[in-house]
Amino acid sequence: MPSPDAQPAPKRSRLSAPSIHEIEIPSSEHYQVSYAHRSVVTRTAYSPKHDMILTASQDGIVKFWKRTSNSAPPQSMAPPSSSSNGNFINKELAAGTGQCVEFIKSYQAHTAPIANLVMSLPDGDTAASVGQDNLIKLYDVGGFDVTGMIRVQSNYPTGKAAAFLGEQQSLLAVASAQEGKGGGAIYIFSAVTLSPVPVKTIKLHAAPVLQMSYNFKFHCMISSDQKGVIEYWNGSMLSQTLQGTSSNNGYSVSDHTIIDDYDAIDSGETDDLESRDEKKVNDAAFAALGDAPLPERNGISFDSKMNTDLYSLLKKKICAVSLAISPTGTHFAVYGSDRKVRLFEYHSGKSIVQYDERMKVYDKQVAKRQASGDSADNGMDAIDYGNRAAREREMGDTTILNMISKVSYQECGNQSLCIQFDPTGRYLVLPTVIGIKVIELSTNKCRKIIGKGDASTLRFLGGVMITGDAKVDKQMELARAEGM
Repeated sequence: MPSPDAQPAPKRSRLSAPSIHEIEIPSSEHYQVSYAHRSVVTRTAYSPKHDMILTASQDGIVKFWKRTSNSAPPQSMAPPSSSSNGNFINKELAAGTGQCVEFIKSYQAHTAPIANLVMSLPDGDTAASVGQDNLIKLYDVGGFDVTGMIRVQSNYPTGKAAAFLGEQQSLLAVASAQEGKGGGAIYIFSAVTLSPVPVKTIKLHAAPVLQMSYNFKFHCMISSDQKGVIEYWNGSMLSQTLQGTSSNNGYSVSDHTIIDDYDAIDSGETDDLESRDEKKVNDAAFAALGDAPLPERNGISFDSKMNTDLYSLLKKKICAVSLAISPTGTHFAVYGSDRKVRLFEYHSGKSIVQYDERMKVYDKQVAKRQASGDSADNGMDAIDYGNRAAREREMGDTTILNMISKVSYQECGNQSLCIQFDPTGRYLVLPTVIGIKVIELSTNKCRKIIGKGDASTLRFLGGVMITGDAKVDKQMELARAEGM
């Protein structure tokens, strides 16, 4: 029997996930605002290796930003704008922190609006911008410089969905903008040869592809089209032959040809034979690009799509507005045009949970608070909530949420709503009408709302999640100091 004075052992938490403070989620009520972009900011991307932020705007400009250390002295910042148009919003408090990012370089990359800005995985060494002028620009993020350009031929119109793929991330998949017959194609371009003609065309969809994201952990691309069909397809480019069953992701190294004629060594015939054998192996790997995923190669556990929930959007007659894959590769989330966020388990393709972001959910919350005499939910009064609801209705009539809207993609500023996971893969970051929600996946609870103080005037559509202090390159700092 334990002693009466013995203290009870503390209960262990059943949650293995760290607290919201341990992962350094921004706790800002207000944001710094930069007016460096003269037009609407359409895309953002972040390189964790080089600690560099890239932003793209509707006027075809790509800007490079470098994070500054939190110990930087405070600087005066412009007040928050009454509109999100043309403003790049930082992720730290304006009061008492100083400037969080430093402008590095700007490029007039395209003569038309930029449809997408993507970063290579997992470190972000290379970036690519896809413009509506049918140009693809490639960037060296560490050197903040343009490394190449692909002037795509006019018979291959590029769309808004794009993603790097392959183990070396040397290929770029870009959706076709063509509609009707021939729509739904995905063009694969080489970031090495910069050929204006795709090295391969993948035809899995019957409608234009709207979203693509690459699962680097299992080398599988997830794409979704205008009809709501979600497809898995292989993105692996290993120089190995497919054996179907193997301990190495479904691949095994092919046996090299044995040369018994030693006289062939001096004549160089050995190199020719090995090069031919290697070419066969590479051709076999390249032929598997775009094929159906395999359990051994891509880590799936289903044998038929009928056993998954990948047709759930098609059944509801909705499409994917945004698609994001967790850094661990085990989950992916889809923001549907019905304003519901569906969380999927990657291996099984099953839907785990849905987060309802329809306005009627907030209508009920506000009405309930007002009926009980409490203040409006999330600090909103009736007038403030009415203004936000009107803005949401206007946004629902644009291509941000409605891909068949009469309002063109360019008329709404080429903007897109983007969801993402935090670097640990335990939290889903979701822009909403009341701010940016941080949802804990293990409990399905909203742990924090970022930017709640500015959500009345700014409707956040997306961004990049950056944790930790800035990485300072001492050599770059010295070089820049000597040049001043």
